[in-house]
This record gives sequence, C-alpha cells and structure tokens, in this order.
Amino acid sequence: MDSKRAEELYEKALKDIAHRSLSPAITSIYKLINSTSNFDTKESLSEAETTYRFLLKYLLEGKEDAEREKQFSKLQIKLTQIATEAYEQAIQNYSYQLYFEKRRSKSSLKYESIQSLQEHYRSCKNKLELLKPDSPAETLHEVKLEMEEAVNKLFYRIWLFGTNKEQVDFEISGCLISALTLRLLQHFGEDEMLTLIDAYEHGGPEVHWRALCGIIILIQQQELLISLTPALISRISLLKDIPGFQQELFTVLIMLIRSFESESISKKLEEDIMGNLSNLQKKMDTKISLKDIIGDPNFLDKNPEWKENIDLSKIEKKINEINDLQQEGADMMLSAFSTLKSFPFFHETANWFLPFDTEHSVLSSIIKNNQEGKINFLKTLHQSVFICNSDKYSFCLNLNTLPKDAVSRIITNYRSDMDEMNKIEEEDRKSNRNGTDNYLAKEYIQDLYRFFKFHPRKDDFNNFFNHVLELHRSPLILDLISGTDSLNKIGAFYFNKNLFKEALEVFNLEINNGHDDPQLYQQKGFCLQELGDKEKALSAYLHAELLDGKNFWTLRKIAGCYRQLKMNDKAIEYAEKAGALKPDNLSIESLKAYCYLELKDYEEALRSFHKIDYLDNTSHKAWRPIAWCYFLIGKQSESLKYHEKILSNKPEVTDYLNAGHAYWIAGNVEKAVSYYVLGATLLTDIEEFLRLFDQDVPILREKGIPAEMTTYMPDIIYFEYRSKKL
Repeated sequence: MDSKRAEELYEKALKDIAHRSLSPAITSIYKLINSTSNFDTKESLSEAETTYRFLLKYLLEGKEDAEREKQFSKLQIKLTQIATEAYEQAIQNYSYQLYFEKRRSKSSLKYESIQSLQEHYRSCKNKLELLKPDSPAETLHEVKLEMEEAVNKLFYRIWLFGTNKEQVDFEISGCLISALTLRLLQHFGEDEMLTLIDAYEHGGPEVHWRALCGIIILIQQQELLISLTPALISRISLLKDIPGFQQELFTVLIMLIRSFESESISKKLEEDIMGNLSNLQKKMDTKISLKDIIGDPNFLDKNPEWKENIDLSKIEKKINEINDLQQEGADMMLSAFSTLKSFPFFHETANWFLPFDTEHSVLSSIIKNNQEGKINFLKTLHQSVFICNSDKYSFCLNLNTLPKDAVSRIITNYRSDMDEMNKIEEEDRKSNRNGTDNYLAKEYIQDLYRFFKFHPRKDDFNNFFNHVLELHRSPLILDLISGTDSLNKIGAFYFNKNLFKEALEVFNLEINNGHDDPQLYQQKGFCLQELGDKEKALSAYLHAELLDGKNFWTLRKIAGCYRQLKMNDKAIEYAEKAGALKPDNLSIESLKAYCYLELKDYEEALRSFHKIDYLDNTSHKAWRPIAWCYFLIGKQSESLKYHEKILSNKPEVTDYLNAGHAYWIAGNVEKAVSYYVLGATLLTDIEEFLRLFDQDVPILREKGIPAEMTTYMPDIIYFEYRSKKL
C-alpha cells in the first residue's frame, strides 16, 4: 500500500471515529492492518470490534447500561490508538517523511530505555564535574560530546518511540519537552500528555514555560483526541486552580497569536524601516553620520545646510517604530537569522530546540584567538533575552565564516550594545508583577517558529503557526481562561491589529457569554462594517445605542450605515441626533449634505455645504459640491462664481468638465468648449474625457441642451483638442 492510500484510510478512520461511526472506521483500520500483517495490532482491533458488537447487541435488547457512553468513549480512544499504530506500520518502511526516516535510521533506540540513557548522561556530567579545570582540552571536549550525544539520543528516543510510561528527567535539557511535544503531535497518547502536564506543574522555569507552550499547541492540534479522554479533560481543567496559571496562559496565548505577524514585521524591517534608513544614510554620504544624529538630535543645528539633506522626523519615526515593535514583544530577529539555518548543526532535529549553552562543543571552534573575549561574549549572548536560542547558535556559527578582525569588532561592539539593552530589559522585568521568567516562553516560541518555518524538511510537519489565529475557537482554551478578562484582551489585540474576522468571533463569544456592554457592540459593528456586512453592522450599532443613547461615535456610525444602505432619511435623522451632541461637527455636516444631495433636496444640501465651507475655510473642499448644487437648481451665476474659484486653485479634470457644463447652460458655448478642451489636455487619452462627458449628457439634456448639440459636442471637443495639440 502506498503512502497516499494509507493516509486516506487513516484520515477517514479518524473522521469516522470523531463522528461516532465506529463500524466504517473499523473497516478502514482493517485495510491498513492487512497491508502489514501485524498480528498484535490486528488482535487489538478484533478485541475492540467484539466489545463494540456486544455494546450494540445490549442496546438492541433494550438493556439499561449507565456505563454505555463511557464505554463508547473508551472505544473511540482505543480505535484512534489502533488506527495510528496501523497507519505508522503501513508506511514506516517506505515513507519519506522525516519522522519515519528517523525511525528507520535510529531503530536501535527503540530498545534502549530512557532510564539507562538518563543514567549515562548523569554519569558523564559527574565525570565532567570531577575533571580539573586544567585537564587536557581534548578530554573535556570528549566528555562534553558524550553528554550531548546522550541528550540527542534521549530526544530521538522520546520523539520517535515514546516514553513507554518511563519517568523523564526534563531538567537534563529543555529540548526533551520539544521531543515529547513533537511525539504527541505525531502519535497522541493520554499518558504522555499527562507527563507533559506534570512537567508544567513541577518543572523548573525553562521546563515549566516550554511545557505550557506544548500544552497549548496540543490542545489546539489534538483537541478531538483530548475531548475523547475524560481523565485528560479533567486534568487540564484543574490547571485553573494553580495560582498564576491563567495569567501565564494568557501571556503565552498572546505570544503565540502575535507570531502571525512575524513575517510581515520581518518584511517591514527589511524593505521599509531598514531600507529607508539605509537610503537616508547613502543620501547624506560623508556630510553627516546617522550615528551622530541618533546620539544627538541637536547635531543638525551645527550646520543649517545639513537640514536640506535629511528630514530628522522621518528617522525618528522609523526608530520609534522599531522601539514600539520591540516593546510589544514582536519577533525582531527573524529577518536577520532566517538565512543562517543551513549549518550542519541544524541537520540534527534536536538542535533546533536546544537551550543556549555557552560550553556546547559546537562553540569550541569560534574566536580561538581571544579566549577571554570569547567567554565574555558568550556570557553576554547567553544573558540576552532579545535573541532566541536557535538564533544565538546561528550567530556564533556564522562568526566562523567571517574574517578575524571583523569578528573582533563584532564581539566588542556586541558586548557594549547588549549590556545596555539587557539593563533596559532588567528594568522591565522588575516592573513586571507577573514574574521575570516569561521571556523563556518568548524565546521558545521563536525557536519553534524557526523550526516549523525554516527546517529544510518543514513540509513533513503540520505547521501549528498556521493556526494561531484559531486558538480562541478552542472550547478547552475558552474554559481555561473563563472567569478572567483574557478573552476581552485577545479580542482587543485582534481588533488593534485589524484582524476584524477574528475580533468579531471573540466579540460574539463575549456577547454569548452574557456581556452586554455598549463598547462591545460598537466594536462588533465596526468589524462587521469593515468586513462589508452593512446590515449586521447597523444592527450592532443600534444595540449599542440602546445601551448608551448619548454616544456621539455610535450615532455617527449609525447615520453612516444608513447612508451606505441608501436610507438617507434615517441617516439624516441620526446625523441630527449626533449633531445635537457635537454642534458644528464637520463629519456630521458632510454626511447630511451628501444625504440631501442624494435625495435631490439641493436647497438643504446647499445650506449644509455652505456651513461646511464656513467651519472649514482653509481647505475649500465644499466649493465643488456648492458649485454643483447651484448648477442643479439653475442658479448659474452663483455656480459660475464658485467654478471660477475652483479653477484658480489646482483644478482637476472634472472641475473643467463641470465648469464647461455651467457655461454651456448659461449660454456661453465658446467658454464651455475652451474649458472642455483644457480638461481633456490633463488626460493622456482624449477618449477618456469624452467618456466622462457622455456620462453627464442626461443632466445636460435635463437642463435644456438640445439632443442634437450633445451629439455633436464630442466632435467639437475632439477637433479643438487636436488643434491645441498640433
């Protein structure tokens, strides 16, 4: 059986199990097993089928059984496990997925116990601690390599073959949490999920935060299987009782959700912010140093000529953008390190998740000519919370590709820069009431993101980060954050990031939970309006008005929705209500004016446009509609007066077109033609102008221009236009 057929049968079996159709699921699983002839798996399936047949038999006989649903859920879990085993057995010998390739190449690990591997690691660690500092470097290096190999074996043992209920010492390395998470994503099991929860509850800081990230990922990715396991649901629900859990959960949820913008931030940094700063630097050439400006904003005062070369406000804006993104916790290093994942070090899956170790053997070859500088550099790099573990290794490995003098400058400058940045971060930590170690979660999430995004075999994994904007849809996560304002904050985050579809889902969840807050309905209405559903947006705004009838913003949005729906009378009614709260508001007057215009109540429209012109006497935006209204009601002298004002102030094509209409109606055909031609010259194609003219022909005829004249006028304009061009 080929991989594609096996995958189809496996997915069908899981789907049938989820929909409580166990009989067709059993048939699919038998087909998988028959391709492998695995007796043990076939025997397990036969037992499950027999149990299910008895359950159905007792049901048909009408026998009462209080445990029937419980037994059915157990069967669902059992069949899911059998289906997974059958699928893996069916394709493990010829699948090209990395997981199965590794299972084949490391098959001997299946027979090594986790306990023995852990004991070997501890033995090496004790040996290293007993060695004197002046021991031969080769000896120290060999023991270190042996320890790292033990961690590597443990990682693959857990990921590829599971824990077999053995106790795992996750404090050996945080990467073992990643191994268990990958295992559960590939081959879910109740006991191993409970092990991950135990690690969260009892592990040290690094294990604690990594385990929490893993729990959230698995709740989202394996929710169906978790939901079939009452013991797991109960255990997960009990997490709410742990002091501080819900705040930690929210912290990690926001970090995970924020990862959706990592690539867009990376692109923004490369193309916009850094690109603009680089261009500004080139423009200034040798006249002025960008470093001098950033260090001393008053530096430009030293020579007035320099101000012509650069707009300081643009630089400050770009720098502030970077600072704001950094303070929000955005992943700022993705663009810098995305191309540095091809080193042999990253050929080992485990190394993508290793906590940064200044004494790791792979770092022994860097900065050989400056041992003290190397130690200080690695120590500073280790302390940095701005760079994740994976990128720290990339940074160090890349040093080997650079000239020695460049490396020397880098480690010197990096030390001073990072000391300053770490001081700032330390102050932020002190003011953080929720603790000082949640940066471990941020670093780990960035490590995970790089693995799923940049691993050369990334297509062999289901990228969880493609689904981070769906976390709020998980009933289990919603239960875990219940009783807090976390859902509200998640909705606000989506809203502020213009993720209106997701924000709307969260606002609806809150409304369904009984929250009847006017701001909630305002935001819901805004989301619906942005998503193009004007009717539902209006309904939400009207509900907000019921809760707070004196809110100017709500009334203005209701008026705007009515106008979009062509219900101009209602739009004016609500514009009047809003105007009563804020008299002489330009946006309200403008809305009313255009509603009157659409209702063809030109006198009222004129009154509103004149008021706008009075309130805003600098932009002159009201001149065009005023001129047009006068034209429509037949007051051509007033219309011409305003058209001449418009033509003296940066006129557009339509200004010449409308002025031509006004002069034609007033009887000055020669002037009309001259303005038509002037308008046409502003366009590259005379045909485009004639199309605009043709659209206004019904209005011209309505105003008394004979049909014959409107028929010939395009040719008159055309010939005059050609004469001017010649």
